[in-house]
Amino acid sequence: AQPSPQHGVQHWLPPELPLLQNEAGSLVVPQTWRYVPPPLECQPRRPSAPSAASIAAEAPAAVSASRSCSSTAPVGVEGDKREAEDEDGEEEEILPLDTAAKQALLDDIVEHLMARADGCQQELSQEQRANRALKMALEVEQRKTAMLQQQLAWMAHHAGYQYASVEDGSHADVALQPEGHENGHLAVSSPGTEMLLQ
Repeated sequence: AQPSPQHGVQHWLPPELPLLQNEAGSLVVPQTWRYVPPPLECQPRRPSAPSAASIAAEAPAAVSASRSCSSTAPVGVEGDKREAEDEDGEEEEILPLDTAAKQALLDDIVEHLMARADGCQQELSQEQRANRALKMALEVEQRKTAMLQQQLAWMAHHAGYQYASVEDGSHADVALQPEGHENGHLAVSSPGTEMLLQ
């Protein structure tokens, strides 16, 4: 026989198990993992209905407190600062500076800026001296390179060399004429042959 709809969920539950309801409103059994009973101290307590006498006694005090708060409530940034100082009680009040204190503070700031400017000027002068030294070293190296190139060109034009003669397998000495020669001919001498090449 099918269960009647009025039985609902209780039809399949054993009669000895209590039926509980969780926070979501679902019916669960205490032995299942779905149900976790909240601790007793965390359960909210329903406030009792206040009596008319207590309401009448608290009303004038609340009105006077609201008036005092509204009259002393600060406005804007200064109000927030005053509230923070009142809550913490540790912040010191900032006193206004007089003319002498302002002058001393201004002198300290100017001295600090002048010291920084002097330090930057010294660093700049050191960098400039190092730059000049590098430029001078570069010029010296360029002059050395030019001198070496000139010496290499002179040796390439004035150095003597030998070549193997095709005739008789003999060696011929080929050399440039010394400086002061009129035509600058190239003299070639061999054991059986002497000739001038223009």
